Amino acid sequence: MIRLTLLMCSILLFAGHAQAARTSSQGAGAAAIQSGDACTASQTLPDGMLCYEHDDGTMAVINCAEASGHVAYTICRSHDLESLQGILDARKKAIETWLDRPSDDSADYKSAKASFTKAQSAWETFASADCEVGMALNLTGNGQTPGMLDCMVQHYEERISEFEATIRMYGIE
Repeated sequence: MIRLTLLMCSILLFAGHAQAARTSSQGAGAAAIQSGDACTASQTLPDGMLCYEHDDGTMAVINCAEASGHVAYTICRSHDLESLQGILDARKKAIETWLDRPSDDSADYKSAKASFTKAQSAWETFASADCEVGMALNLTGNGQTPGMLDCMVQHYEERISEFEATIRMYGIE
């Protein structure tokens, strides 16, 4: 449900996409890459920079640390959210894998896993609905998508922290 809501946000705003940022391998003497420079999808970019494809097929660099304007901000926040989704999925899988074992005298892992799955589903429903409140209160202007993305990023960061606390508490690897 969250992914569908986010997809709708992205479609509402722009008909382009950003390529994942890649770690820089430039040497000290390499020319600095700046926002607006032409780029390719396979190009290595410094952290915090994305390669964005415009409607006409041209590609340009966006420096997310200096993103100004509605479209650039939304592209960067969408990338942030995509990265957080990957982190959340990895933490969730670690917990699910740890819970996927036979019960013993001290724990009913099967019930714990069922409860964890139910809780995660409820969290996804809550986070999506919570962020939709802001969209419903902002029907005019172009603040809906950035507001929705900011809200979702906040929820994802909090949920990841909760998962990490669980991982530390139970020594999950």
